[in-house]
Amino acid sequence: MTMKPIELSKDETRNFLIRSHLMDGPKLKPGVASMRKLLKRFQVVQVDSIDVCGTSQEIALASRIENFSPEHLSEFLYGKKHEGFEYWSKCLSILPRESKPFYEYRMKVKRVEHKAFFKEHRKTVKHILDEIKKTGPMTSTDFSDNRRVSSWWMGTDRLARRMLECLWDVGDVMISHRKRRIRYFDLAERIIPWSGNDVTESDFRKKMLLDRLNAMRLMRTTKTTSESWDRLNISWKEYQNYFLDDGIIQQVTIEGLKGEYLILKEDKKYLGRGVKSEKYVRLLAPLDSFLWDSKPIRHIFDFEPKFEIYHPPVKRRWGYYSLPILYGFDLVGRTDLARDKKKDHLEVKSVHWEKGFKPDDEFLLKFADALNDHARFTITNGVNITAQKFPGSGKLKKLVK
Repeated sequence: MTMKPIELSKDETRNFLIRSHLMDGPKLKPGVASMRKLLKRFQVVQVDSIDVCGTSQEIALASRIENFSPEHLSEFLYGKKHEGFEYWSKCLSILPRESKPFYEYRMKVKRVEHKAFFKEHRKTVKHILDEIKKTGPMTSTDFSDNRRVSSWWMGTDRLARRMLECLWDVGDVMISHRKRRIRYFDLAERIIPWSGNDVTESDFRKKMLLDRLNAMRLMRTTKTTSESWDRLNISWKEYQNYFLDDGIIQQVTIEGLKGEYLILKEDKKYLGRGVKSEKYVRLLAPLDSFLWDSKPIRHIFDFEPKFEIYHPPVKRRWGYYSLPILYGFDLVGRTDLARDKKKDHLEVKSVHWEKGFKPDDEFLLKFADALNDHARFTITNGVNITAQKFPGSGKLKKLVK
C-alpha cells in the first residue's frame, strides 16, 4: 500500500540532511568503535586512491570522528577481525563485514564474465593462488610475469596485475592490507570466508538499494546516483515491493523539486526539530555520500557541489581538490588543500566564500580548529596559508598553527 508522502520545505530538508548525516553536533569519540558505528549506519563509504590532503574516505570519516587517524581505518579493515572489506558498491567502497554474503552474488556474476580470461590464463591463475597460499599476502609487483594484456580501463596492463584484480573481482582473494596505498592480496578464506548463503538477484538488488539509501539518507526514486558500478534502474513497483510494504522507508516531497524522494523511517526523528544554537565547522570530502546527488544539494543549499579534479586547470573555479565547508546548517564556502611533503605542512591554496557569507570571529576560530585538526590527521607539521587574500584571511593566519 502506497502511503502519502511527507511534504518538506527547503529548510526542513536541509536540516534533515545535516542531522541524518550526524554533522549537527559534536563529533563521535576517537577510535575504532566510532568507525564501527558509522559503517553500521551508512553501510557504504566511497573509496578514492587520490591522496592530496588525505583520501576522500579518510576525510569523510574525519568530518564525523574526533581526532580521526588513518590507523583506525586500517585497524577496522585489516585488523585481526577484518570488520570491513573493500569491494564495488558506489564505485570502490568500504563495506561492513556483514554485507559480504550479499555482495557474493555480484562476485558470482563477475566469475561468469571472467570465465574466458581465466580459461585462457589458467596456469597463471593457479600460480598466483598457489604462491599466495604458500607465501601469504602479495602484491602484483611480487610476480615477475611481465606479459601484457588489455586493461579493463584502457590500453594494456601487466598480466599479473590484471589477474590479481580479476581474482579479487570474483572473491577468490581479498585485500589483506595496504602499504602506502599499495594493495596486498590474500586468500579470501583467510580474511572473510565465503558464507555459503544462496543470495538471489532480488536479495542483492534489495541490499544494494538499501545500502545506497543508508549512505545518502535522502534518495530520489529515479536516477539515484550518476556514478555506480551497479546501476540499479529500480522501478517504483520494486521500491514498493521491497520496502514500502515492510514499513522501512517513507516517501517525501521537497519544496521546489519534482518527483518523490525516500528516507528511512528511522530517520523521521530528524524532521521538525529545532536548530541547535551551537554551530560546528566540517570540511567535507568531495565524494562524501552527503554530496552524491548534486541536484538536491544545489537546490537546498544553493551550492554547486562540483569536484574539479578532472577539469582542465583553466576551467577550475575553486581548485584541484577543494573541500566544501559546512558551518552549522549551511554550506558557506570551500577550500583547496594540499599536503606539502617538502615543507611538511598542510597548504591552504585557496578559500572561496559563498555569496552573502561574511566570516565572523567565531567562525574563523572554528575554521582554524578544523584546519589544524586536518593537518594533524594528514601527519603534517601545521598549516600554511598561501592563498591570495580573502575576507578573514588576516585573522585566520593568526589562528592556525
